[in-house]
Amino acid sequence: MKALLKRDYKGNDCTLGKLYFGTEVVEILELPWRDNIQMKSCIPTGVYKVKKTYSPRFRRNMWEVLNVPDRAGIRIHPANTVQELAGCLAPGLKRYDINKDGIIDVTDSRKAMSIMLEELPDEFELEIIWKV
Repeated sequence: MKALLKRDYKGNDCTLGKLYFGTEVVEILELPWRDNIQMKSCIPTGVYKVKKTYSPRFRRNMWEVLNVPDRAGIRIHPANTVQELAGCLAPGLKRYDINKDGIIDVTDSRKAMSIMLEELPDEFELEIIWKV
């Protein structure tokens, strides 16, 4: 299976896009682009293998985005605000400034993650592009 992340918002504080897989769509929140710096930046556009692997930090199996140049340990996990991210991807159902800090967040991250877990296999291909 292949999933497509179409990024459509590039700000100084965050990056946002929509993840399309099967017939489902969820929002994705990421850090802003900061030259692919580990734990500080969203990942470069491209095609990546995603595979469930064990995360020592989260102490469970979860999706990891593999073969990102000069990066490792990039996970897809529930998070609602950019402050909860360290280079990972956070799914959500809607965009909204939850904590009123002027930075767009995503809502219902755990629900969005549940949708992904029901629809996506343990391994899939992820293509990341900028919406044209």
